[in-house]
Amino acid sequence: DIKYRQTEHISYTDQEWIHLPITTVETVFSIPVYLYQYLVGRAGQTMAVQSSKINKDYVIMLSALGNAWKEYNGPAHKKDFLKNKFINQTMRRYDEFVRFSLYSQKDFRLFDKTMTSRFPILKDYSNRLTIHKWGGEIPFIRIWRNPVLYTLYRVVRKILDLFLMLCYE
Repeated sequence: DIKYRQTEHISYTDQEWIHLPITTVETVFSIPVYLYQYLVGRAGQTMAVQSSKINKDYVIMLSALGNAWKEYNGPAHKKDFLKNKFINQTMRRYDEFVRFSLYSQKDFRLFDKTMTSRFPILKDYSNRLTIHKWGGEIPFIRIWRNPVLYTLYRVVRKILDLFLMLCYE
C-alpha cells in the first residue's frame, strides 16, 4: 500500500497518476494501443498557449511529486525514478521560461522562490540551465536570480544587439 491519494480540484493531476503509483509496479510491458489522445490547442485546455502560466495548480502538482519523492521509503531505484520525474517536470518550467518566455517575470519569480524553498535541490539543477548566446553557453537562471548580474546581462544584451544590427545594416 503506497497510501496514494489523488489531489483533487486542480489541473495536472494526470502527472501524479502517471508517476506516483508506478512505484508499486514490478513488471512493465508495452501495448501499441492509444488509450488517450491529448488535443493540443483546444480552447481552455491547460496546455493551450493562453493557459501557459505558472499557476497554483502546477505548484501543487509539482509539490505533490516532490513530496512523494522525499517521503518514499522503498527501493532506491524507485526513489530515483520519482526524483527524476519530479526534477524533469520542474526543469521543464524553467526551460519554458528561459527559451520561450512563456511566463511573466513576477509569476516565475514566485514559482522559483516557492519551489526552491520547498525543494532546495532545485536551485542546483536550475542553476545549470544554459542558453546559447554570443557564441557560448550562459547560465541564465543563475544570472536571472542575481539582480546585479541580471541588470548587467540586459545592458550587455542590448549593446550587443545594437552592435549586430549596425553591423548588418
